[in-house]
Amino acid sequence: MKPRERMISSLNFIEPDDMVPSWEIEFHLFRQLLGEMPVIGCSFDSLTRSEKVKATWKNAELFIKMAEKLDQSAITVPTVYWEASPGIPALLWIREPEWRTAMIKALKSISGDEFFIIVYADSTIGIPTGKNLDGLITMIYEEPEELTKLAEKRLRDGLEEGLRAAEAGADAVTNASDIAFNTGCFFTPDQFDSFIGPYMERWASRFKKEGIYTIYHTDGDISKNMDKLIATGMSAIQCIDPIAGLDIVKMKEIYRGQITLIGNVDTRTLELGTDDEIEAECRYILEGCKKGGGFVFGACNAVYEGIPIENYMVMVEAKKKYGALPGSSK
Repeated sequence: MKPRERMISSLNFIEPDDMVPSWEIEFHLFRQLLGEMPVIGCSFDSLTRSEKVKATWKNAELFIKMAEKLDQSAITVPTVYWEASPGIPALLWIREPEWRTAMIKALKSISGDEFFIIVYADSTIGIPTGKNLDGLITMIYEEPEELTKLAEKRLRDGLEEGLRAAEAGADAVTNASDIAFNTGCFFTPDQFDSFIGPYMERWASRFKKEGIYTIYHTDGDISKNMDKLIATGMSAIQCIDPIAGLDIVKMKEIYRGQITLIGNVDTRTLELGTDDEIEAECRYILEGCKKGGGFVFGACNAVYEGIPIENYMVMVEAKKKYGALPGSSK
């Protein structure tokens, strides 16, 4: 099967006929893997228009090479500008919608239907950065009508971003709006039902009408919120956070056929573990989740620059070893 076909099969609870699909919400190790970084973020911002055209095609080529070398089924297009911490930009972003759209078109032009293309279209309220936390709490308890307006705006903006990407050839949108800490959901059940759940449902429904899959990312312990999340109609959840104590194998058994689970190799293991420890964790996840579709293999969060590429390649080889399915020639 083509990588894209594996992804689509699993999202529809159909077991791929050769190998489980894999995907990373973000992969930062381009320099370690390919010897160069994409021209992204502030560096891209500084280019002339003609230089941005060239950089877009070069970036697309690098993302495709990355997916090929790592046997990835899907490629994530860089998101909008955001700060990983106050005043510090995240690594992979493209500020202007025009150039995010251009990269989707370049990926499709170069690779055709080989890879499943995923874009960010954050559409619901999540836990804000520290500098905005007080404002959100104030709105929740003192200005709920303002929070409702904010939720409506966030949904409108996310739908606009995602529908533009879908027209350019994207297959799925991901909504990376965290709602939980390691100890549980940040929002009370009533707050979730008022300010988040209905908007997630509208997000999932609107894209489903367009034939676009919806992937929700959140860190933290969402075990008590799974039924609510599934009820929104979204296609998949990415992370299934092991740092918060979530076991993706157990959750796959409980929610089999209800929602696709994506993850969840612990990034701490990838950064600090031995080869044997990485392989053992991958084997447990793959052998416990690969049957029957509804599963995509990957790290629990962004594959950040502190992770040695040699460690990540142990994970790639483990997938080839333990992720094969009946009918595979591998």
